[in-house]
Amino acid sequence: APEHPTEEQKAERIAVAKAYARGCAERSGERLRHVTSLNNARDLEVLRAGLGERKLTFMGASYGTYFGALYATLFPSHVRRMVFDSAV
Repeated sequence: APEHPTEEQKAERIAVAKAYARGCAERSGERLRHVTSLNNARDLEVLRAGLGERKLTFMGASYGTYFGALYATLFPSHVRRMVFDSAV
C-alpha cells in the first residue's frame, strides 16, 4: 500500500516547489506575466488559423482539459472535436 507523506515531507515538497517558482519568475522577468491560459488559448487559435485548419481537433489531459475548455469557450465555432482525460 502507498505511504502517505508526513507533514515534514509535505512542507519540504512545498518549499522546493516555491523555490522552483521563484527561480522561474527571476529568470523570466516581465515575460512571465504574459504566460496565461487565456493568452495560450489565443496563441492556439493563431496556430490553427496559420495552419489553414477550419476546425481544431484537440486532446487534453490534466491542465489540458482546462486549457481545451477555455479554447472551446473562446472559439466555439473553430472546434471539431475535443477529448478530455483526467479533468482538472
